[in-house]
Amino acid sequence: MELFDAEWYLEQNPDVKKAVRNGLWASAYDHFKTCGRAEGRAPLDPAVAQLLQQPNGTPLNVEELAASAEGTCLLIGWVDDRVDPIIEFAMQPYGGPQIDLKQHIRRFRRPDVADIKRVRPESFDFGFWAAVQGPPATWPEASIRVRFASNRVAELQLQTTTIGPIDLRDRILGLLASPRNRASRADGVDHGLTRVLAALTRDRLHSLGGLRRAGIMLGSSTARRSGGFKGRCRSSLHTNRISSETD
Repeated sequence: MELFDAEWYLEQNPDVKKAVRNGLWASAYDHFKTCGRAEGRAPLDPAVAQLLQQPNGTPLNVEELAASAEGTCLLIGWVDDRVDPIIEFAMQPYGGPQIDLKQHIRRFRRPDVADIKRVRPESFDFGFWAAVQGPPATWPEASIRVRFASNRVAELQLQTTTIGPIDLRDRILGLLASPRNRASRADGVDHGLTRVLAALTRDRLHSLGGLRRAGIMLGSSTARRSGGFKGRCRSSLHTNRISSETD
């Protein structure tokens, strides 16, 4: 598979950019494959090309992996896959089954990364985050494996931060609401978030239900030991009535 960065190619070749704009060439790649390659024009940034030549070189960075005890997890990071698209994106929780993340990934702008890459923030959505349901247990770590179109593989071993279901739900809702996390091109896909948020809310309700049941049991036990509030009232009224009649 030939890798080609159209935006970089046009920026490096103003004459081609002008020709494409004027309709003399259908696209940047059309020019490159027809005569650009023969002219010795590079198809992409040499620094990126050098990185792609490294078998274990990785443009992937995961900044956070948080998970609740019920198994819901949140992954946040960024990846530079402009010229080498992601084919597989999977997570392997410690002691649990592998989870396919690709269908859950949401992309968004990362101006800080775009600045490092020296491109316009709106030119590419480097950021990603995903919320998925994992195994219902506390797992201390997980491995992330990403395979790109060039067959390069990036693997990371991550420590997991444990977080409560309500805090995790609020984090996800915050990511959805923040203008910073909007994608340049909204895809309109749910990415499984409805099910994840419903599970987090259900976990919270179950937790509250357990507390209520514990409170009811404690209240019933206290009432039995003291004879109950109503019983004490009736006993007090009966004693007062007897005392009044005796007087």
